[in-house]
Amino acid sequence: MTWKAFIYPSPKLQELYRLALCICGVTILLGAWRDIGYHSGLLAVLPTLFIYQFGSYLTTHSALSTLNRQRLSLAMEFSDGLITGLLIALAAFDPAITLALGAAFLVTIVGAMKPTAPLDLFGLFLGALLGFWLLPFSLSVSTPVQLLVICTAFAYCLFNVNMARQTHFMLAEQHESVLRQNDWLTLRTFHLSKYLSPALRKAILTGKDVKAGTQEKTLTVFSRIWRALLNWLKSWIQSSLPHC
Repeated sequence: MTWKAFIYPSPKLQELYRLALCICGVTILLGAWRDIGYHSGLLAVLPTLFIYQFGSYLTTHSALSTLNRQRLSLAMEFSDGLITGLLIALAAFDPAITLALGAAFLVTIVGAMKPTAPLDLFGLFLGALLGFWLLPFSLSVSTPVQLLVICTAFAYCLFNVNMARQTHFMLAEQHESVLRQNDWLTLRTFHLSKYLSPALRKAILTGKDVKAGTQEKTLTVFSRIWRALLNWLKSWIQSSLPHC
């Protein structure tokens, strides 16, 4: 199966992950702003993260064709992994930051059961490697920043688990509804079998057209009685005739 044939899940979960990722990224950068000398370039990076988050709405825009929306979805999901890896490398692979962002990322790609999970994981590892090799500096994350990132990731994971739980209950209710309908159809079929012929009952259940017609069949009982009567009449005539 090619990527063109993928059935994409609802983008709401991915949009929520992008929002949580942007909040974590802004928290990390603002927490280390003093360490980088209050560089003005940070003021341009922060709005860019939120603009990127709102760019996910283009994946559902009706002006784009289905093929372009699928391509944009793939590119943005790959970018999500890339940004996650860059943030982990920027935080110098801090254990708390790595576990929090990694858990939120894995919950997103595993909980949705997406077929693009290998691509997302590739983006995560690629971002971490590029950040480790190319970033000129790494940030020292303070304890309050760690706590804020952990709380954000935990809240996102909790919300994701709650969504999965509600989805499970909804599917269970639909399954029970289907079972009740099957029981009802079985009962109706049992009642129909008392009054209708098997062919007519099958035609009604399958929705096919029923055509009324006649069919000639040999009545074996009456034919045997008639044949025996003719034989008896023939033998009686022969016995009543005078013998020459």
